[in-house]
Amino acid sequence: MFRTSPPPPGAAEAQYETTHQQSSHTTPPMQGLRDKPPTRFKAQNTADFLCNTVNAEKCLRWIEEREAEITTQQDMDRLYEELHQIILDEMIALYKPLSGLKKSCKAVRYKLKEWRCESVEECWNELKKCERKHRKCAQMSQGPDQIRHEFNEAQGRFDKMVKNKKWKCLRDKIKNIENANTADPVSFWRYIQKLNPCKSKTIPMEVTIDGVKYADENTVLSHWASEFRNSLTPPPMDETKKQQLKNTTESNRRRENDNDSYNKDIKGVFTISEVGKLVTKAKSGKASGLDSIIYETVKNDEAIAALTKLFNICVDTNFVPSIWSEAIISPITKSSSTDPRVPLNYYGISLLLVISKLYTAGISNRISKYMESGRIFANEQNGLCPNRSCLDHIYTLHNAAKVRLNQKKKPFSHLSIFQKHLITFKKNIYSMNS
Repeated sequence: MFRTSPPPPGAAEAQYETTHQQSSHTTPPMQGLRDKPPTRFKAQNTADFLCNTVNAEKCLRWIEEREAEITTQQDMDRLYEELHQIILDEMIALYKPLSGLKKSCKAVRYKLKEWRCESVEECWNELKKCERKHRKCAQMSQGPDQIRHEFNEAQGRFDKMVKNKKWKCLRDKIKNIENANTADPVSFWRYIQKLNPCKSKTIPMEVTIDGVKYADENTVLSHWASEFRNSLTPPPMDETKKQQLKNTTESNRRRENDNDSYNKDIKGVFTISEVGKLVTKAKSGKASGLDSIIYETVKNDEAIAALTKLFNICVDTNFVPSIWSEAIISPITKSSSTDPRVPLNYYGISLLLVISKLYTAGISNRISKYMESGRIFANEQNGLCPNRSCLDHIYTLHNAAKVRLNQKKKPFSHLSIFQKHLITFKKNIYSMNS
């Protein structure tokens, strides 16, 4: 199809903006992230991320333009969806996705053999040549005894070389582990983790419901989802408790608004240095959430500036992206002796979004500083407090028990055992006689 006249300048951009605005309002925000499985990336050149001035300026300009338009939860979701798409496009262009790579078992086995080298390959090729001659010795004029002798010698050389290489590789591993134990604890535990056998990351496709076994995939997945949902959902409240909770929340909000120090310390503006400290403390190599963003992508000045603007919008509007409250649950078995077909015999490890963890870490640091400066924490509380430890309580309890025993009195302690994610618990009282 031919055009009679060229389109006016800017027509394509105008048409794209119109269709984009229509599609963004017709489709629910963040729906694309929920429907698609997350993509895994291996970050290599983190310093080059968002170095393209066009993408970096696009992130900042997009946040600044939409800052005044955020009045509802959907507006916040659309802002984060567009920001996520810009970051994801940069990740796809710079990094290599790992989700689409499928290696054969042969390639994996070959990669695991760390002792293989050029000398082993040459000896192996020589062994194959002798093996071919040995198989065809009946049709050759040369005597079969000499060919068999050459094949046995080649096989002996190959076996001896492989044995020596394996022992050398094993000695090198031991030496690296010993050096890492004193020099680099992180590398030490990585070496130890590689020595463990590979664990299965899939759940058994069989469940027992009311004494009946089901092996259908949809039934199994729905049962696992319902079990974790029921265990993590709080029990329903009656209308009286709901009204009490609402009144308490409103009174606390009024008290917070009247408190100038609270508004300054907790609801203050995020600075670039504050967000930079949060990003610097974040550990690399961690799993991503639903949005596929990893910590390595935000460890640069451009991303820190964009996150600072996003966090300030969340504080000013009291809205956060709804996808920040969602996570990928990775079940890990509690014990090898329990039934693997029961979902509640697994720990539900939640993989949260990286940006949401940075935001909550910043809010948590502010609350801790506010509570510590105002001396609101009780002296008996040591857990989740900076410069305090639960070991202090253990030491205090141990000394109190020794004092009671020295006075020939029986000390008593109260132990609460929680089971099944705080659904039920048993209380036992033990007497400390020794």
